[in-house]
Parts: sequence; C-alpha cells; structure tokens
Amino acid sequence: MPRKTYFFVLFILSCFFCLSGLTGCMGGGNEQSAVATPSSAVNGDSIKKIKDLLKSEGSTEKFTGTVLIEQDGKVLLREGYGMADQAQKIANTPETRFRIATLSEQFNALSLLLLQDQGKLTLNDPICTYIPDCPATWKAITIQQLFVHTSSIPDYLSLGDYLAMKAKPTTPEQLIGLFKDRPLLEFTQYRTAYNAANQVLAGYIIEKASGQSYGEYLQSTIFNPLHLTHTSYVKNDEPLPAYATGYEQPGIVSDPIDASALYAAGGISSTVDDLYTFDQAIIQHKIGSKAVGDSLLTIHYTYCSLSQSCGPSYVSLGVGYGWFIGREKGENGLTRQIYYDNGSYEGFSAANIYYPEQKLSIIILSNVKRNPITIGNEENFIENDLFASA
Repeated sequence: MPRKTYFFVLFILSCFFCLSGLTGCMGGGNEQSAVATPSSAVNGDSIKKIKDLLKSEGSTEKFTGTVLIEQDGKVLLREGYGMADQAQKIANTPETRFRIATLSEQFNALSLLLLQDQGKLTLNDPICTYIPDCPATWKAITIQQLFVHTSSIPDYLSLGDYLAMKAKPTTPEQLIGLFKDRPLLEFTQYRTAYNAANQVLAGYIIEKASGQSYGEYLQSTIFNPLHLTHTSYVKNDEPLPAYATGYEQPGIVSDPIDASALYAAGGISSTVDDLYTFDQAIIQHKIGSKAVGDSLLTIHYTYCSLSQSCGPSYVSLGVGYGWFIGREKGENGLTRQIYYDNGSYEGFSAANIYYPEQKLSIIILSNVKRNPITIGNEENFIENDLFASA
C-alpha cells in the first residue's frame, strides 16, 4: 500500500476512534462498506490517553516532534514533544518548524493546478514541453502522471552520485541529470511508490510555466496569500530554535543536506498550524477556483476497490493530486473516508491526515526519520495495549 505505514499514526487514530465513538476501532472488520456515522461529541478520555502516551514517548525520545489534532475548528491537542535540538536542549513546541519531507508534493500539486487555472499549462501537457533535451522515452509522459505515480521514471535518492552531492548547492538541472538517461521502470515496480524524481520534475515545470523560481512562486502564490508565516522553502542558515534538527534515530544527527538538493521533493519546512491552515484552504476552496480544490481531492488513479483486495485496512484506495484518498475499515463493517499523505526523508517524517465526515485533522511532524515506536516488538506492545484498553 502507499505510504501510510507509520504505526505511530495508527496508534493515534485507533485511540481517537475507539474511545471517542466516532466510527469504531481501526483494523479488523469485514468487506462491507457501510458508511460510519460521524459524531460531534469527542470523548475527553481519548485525548487524555493520546496525551499521556505522547508525553511518555517524548520523555524518552521515542517520539520527538509536534502533534495537532483539531476537529471542526476546535483544537483537541496541540503540543510539542522531545527535543528540537538534543545537543542544545531546545524543546519542540507547536511553533517549531520541520522539513515536511514528501508532504511537499501537496504544495507542488496545488501550484500546478493554480497554473492550470491561470491558463499557463494543463496537467495533460507532456512534461517534455517544459524540459529541454527531453529523453525520447519521456515524450508520452504527462504532468498528471507525475502525481498519480504512473510516470515510470526511476528514482535517484539512493544513487551514489546523489549521495555525493546532496550536501552541496545543487541546481534542478543537476538533479534531473541524475535520472534523465536511466531506463523507465516496469509498471509493476512503481505502481504505488512515491518517487522523488517526479517531484523534482514538477518543481522544474512550475519554474518554467510561472517564470519564477520554485521558492519565489510558492512564497508569492501560496505562502503569502494564505498567511503561512512559518512555512518556507528551507534556507540552510536559519538559526535555531526556529527549525528542528533532523535525526536518523534519537541521538544520531542526520547527514548534512543542502535545501537545494531536496528541492521540490522535500525542501519545504512548516509547522502543524500552517499545515492545518493549508489543508483548510483547500477543503474550503479559499485558494484558486473550486475546481482546484475538487481536483486535488478527487481520485484520478485507483489502486484498489471492492472488486480488488485492498488489504486489511481499506475498502478502497486511490490517489488524487498530492493526496491519497480512500475508505478505511472500521468495526462492524463501518467505513470512514480519509484523505492523507505522509513520508520521511533525511532526519524528518510527517503525516497529514483529514477525515472529512468527522471534520477531523491529525497532523504529525517529527525530527526523527524513523521513530523506534514504529518498529520491532514495541509496535506489537503498543497495538495490543491500545486495542485491549479500547
């Protein structure tokens, strides 16, 4: 399945739904697709349980980051946990900025739809319209395919050439050069995988179509109009405590990386509050035409449905532009609609989740690439403990 793999996210969701009575506990269930009945009341016990576990995990650095849970405009939880910088003993707070890793694609998708709104491109345009010396193998690939993960362009993040250059200032052309001449992948190899190469190309197309640099376009078209005052295309010289330091594991600082080497595949930093504002602008059609928001949150490629197995967690699942869209299984055949995206890279991980039927937002930003809470026996311990208590 796509990237919704953090058990920590699963814990928070299961705790919330099981105890608040919104839609039944996560997991289990049969293949029915009855729609869950939303509840406007939130049981305070669910939030208390989440707070207690987050406080415990934060005190031992098993989770470091910031969590926001908000329902229909009401803040249920907004806290920082653990250290933004362990060496300097600077704590994470709700105002701490984190690199948002692959959530950057949500901003890229919105940018391209706004450019389409302005008549400067269409998502059906071949990407080669905007890329000089485009390989012949890319001629049939459209902009849309960059976001529904069907371009079959290979990724580059594990290539030795990229690993050698990522700590240095890098141009978009240099990044594209890493994968430009590599053969396309077979369909089954990339079908549900996030691909940083797609987002690099999206950023480059944004520049060519807008006539601005990637960062300038985001700032003038999205960040400023939406008053995202704590969101930026990351600069390397920003002082602490504004930004969290990234860790591969608690105590192990992530390798240095220049923001330009991340580019459109992860170079944006933000806070949980700004991401909530961003989400609500899309949901409430506060930016661009109504068609822009609708297109972002409409399935354009279906991974699985009732006629195909979606695994234990979903009745159906597909991808919009920058968002995965599905129906999760609950208890007793109930289901709930979910919009989400998440990912991790270079010392940071992030999850952006919205349940439209419950008007429930859950946003998690962490300055650890892979938290120990997600792996090994701890996962089973937490899962068993939570479901037993529910």
